[in-house]
Amino acid sequence: MTNTPERPLTIEERMTRLENIFSNMAETIFAQNEAIVTTYRIAQENTRHINEVQTIGVIRNANN
Repeated sequence: MTNTPERPLTIEERMTRLENIFSNMAETIFAQNEAIVTTYRIAQENTRHINEVQTIGVIRNANN
């Protein structure tokens, strides 16, 4: 539950609160986006490694 002030907020105070909320949301979204990009890059790198290992296995099997 939020604390309600003893007097109504002015328009300027409301706008400041909204600006802070949107600023915090933007920071959170940016951080989450960076985490998603990092996870995607790691997945791509892992896929590349898996494909290299599979290719080596195919070459070894072909040489036997």
